[in-house]
Amino acid sequence: MEEERAALRRELERLNSELIDLDFSGMSEAERAAEAERLRRETLEEARRLKEAGDPRFRVMEALARIIDFDPKDDDGMYFNRLYSVDLATFDHDEESPLGPMRFTKTVPGEEVDVCQSVNFLSVKIACSDVGFPIQVYGTVIARDCMDYKCVYLFRRDRDNCQLINSKDESLILTGPKRGLVLLDANFVEADLKIKDHQGQDRELSKGIVSIRGLAGRSLEKCEVESKSLATRLSTVDITYAVVIDALEATV
Repeated sequence: MEEERAALRRELERLNSELIDLDFSGMSEAERAAEAERLRRETLEEARRLKEAGDPRFRVMEALARIIDFDPKDDDGMYFNRLYSVDLATFDHDEESPLGPMRFTKTVPGEEVDVCQSVNFLSVKIACSDVGFPIQVYGTVIARDCMDYKCVYLFRRDRDNCQLINSKDESLILTGPKRGLVLLDANFVEADLKIKDHQGQDRELSKGIVSIRGLAGRSLEKCEVESKSLATRLSTVDITYAVVIDALEATV
């Protein structure tokens, strides 16, 4: 894992060095997509070179090519749109968490039960839209926690079941998470949202990942409401959540 992460850092430094001092202002959607595709091609080329040399790190480069991205709204231009602090050679980014709710139910009333810190998602809003409102939104918003880092869906709609958002004050209708989320190490939220425009064409609205700080460095005495913003593609998405101490899980 350490060798793979070192290779990842080197590849990041190489790709970043090509983007230093470039002016990304005024880029069109097509130009952004072309730049993202260039980064993916170069990463795949590096993977091919490693494979031919018999270097097993080629699998990491192949996985890296699937999550590397480019957006002028990011300070460096280049970024990762999915979780990357895992074993990229083996991790399946699309696998849904098999863990269900209410796993710790075999306790006797009055006995001490294990409790922990958790994240309670309150809202996901399109705080800013480059194309205005109303917009028809579909796609996914998922959470990942240290239980298995697999997908726990907060929002999931296909193209034929868009949600109409009329203003920045409206929230996406969340249908998850399906289980309590444990906040020991960092949690992550990934957005992959699209819209159907007035001509019926598909456009990327938001694509990226934000992290929620784990317990390290926290001194929680009560529940705290926090928010994170993800500025990519045609929008800024605000994710509001509560960090809950001594959390209990309940299912209705």
